[in-house]
Amino acid sequence: MANLEKILIVDDDKNLLSGIRRQLREHFEVTIAVGGAQALEALTEKGPFAVIVSDMRMPEMTGVELLGAFKERAPETVRMMLTGNADQNTAADAINSGSIFRFFTKPCAAEDLIEGITAGIKQYRLQTAEKELLEHTLAGSLKLLSDMMSFLDPHMTRDIANMRKWGRVLARIMKAPRPWEIDFACMLCSIGQISVPSELLLKQSDGEELSEDEHEIIKRVPEVGKSLISNNPRLSSVADAILYQDRNFDGSGFPEDGPAGTDIPFAGRALKVLKEIARLAQRSVVGPETINSLEAREGAFDPEILTAMRTVLQEVTVAGPDQMMDEVSINMLRPGQELQDDLLYEDGKLLLAKKTVLSDLHISRLILIAKIQRIKQPIRVTTPPVS
Repeated sequence: MANLEKILIVDDDKNLLSGIRRQLREHFEVTIAVGGAQALEALTEKGPFAVIVSDMRMPEMTGVELLGAFKERAPETVRMMLTGNADQNTAADAINSGSIFRFFTKPCAAEDLIEGITAGIKQYRLQTAEKELLEHTLAGSLKLLSDMMSFLDPHMTRDIANMRKWGRVLARIMKAPRPWEIDFACMLCSIGQISVPSELLLKQSDGEELSEDEHEIIKRVPEVGKSLISNNPRLSSVADAILYQDRNFDGSGFPEDGPAGTDIPFAGRALKVLKEIARLAQRSVVGPETINSLEAREGAFDPEILTAMRTVLQEVTVAGPDQMMDEVSINMLRPGQELQDDLLYEDGKLLLAKKTVLSDLHISRLILIAKIQRIKQPIRVTTPPVS
């Protein structure tokens, strides 16, 4: 039984549920629930489930409502409808509201139900494998690339750390269907700077006035970023977000030709807000007045995202008191520590920005740099508590 996939069958008829469980228990690990409320309890106590099969007409909560709740709380679970009411409107409501994978009508032959659930399990495995690839394997590769970029633009690295913290909470509050898109977009938003000469990046970082040609190079960084990321088809939505990160909600801005309003990809609209708040955070503590100032710039930002960001800024706090502060040398640095000051060369030039969370790549690069150039030490860091 341990190797069988877990499925959930929901109906308001106990006798029917018992019969279905007898038919399916040799093929799957079956949990039954009488009604929607019990199904949601089962999700919390016994989930996750590969497949849920729900009746349509149930008291208190319809099948459409239940499967819609599963879509929000357990989006990987494959959702199916089993009902005696086979009219087209019911089918359309179920498919549109709950993203139904299969639609069965009562009475349903056991072999048909088994075949449909088996297909649903295959779909579940595909979805979870894709999620594993995106959230772990691919995310690790992108983190390595982001760490490399931190030496190219240290100021942006500090901003990205804040943006990712805010972005994760924003994705949860706004119930983003693919929260990793915002996280990846934050990590890669400045990747197009690879095409920009280091002298120009330094000039921009120091706040020096740029020529018209230099402005044009900087303006096209998102376009370069999209072209680089588009080579991976799994990141096409992230590539679009990066392209539109400087496009205003009213359709103005870069690129000149493109969508407006909610036609701009959600991750792109979020990225524009997160970038601007991170920029303002360089000069002062962000809070409600920060959002007020962005709302005053009519047409620039998605108003729904700005509203959600008020809650985000209330939730996200600076490193807590359970973190130990240390002053260490280069050779004592450890992965996971966070810089509490800008890390500088002896001549005062910025090497890594305050709030950079150190990785193995950062530390190995710093050790190599320290052999040929002097770095200001000791270095103040916080070390996260051991979990």
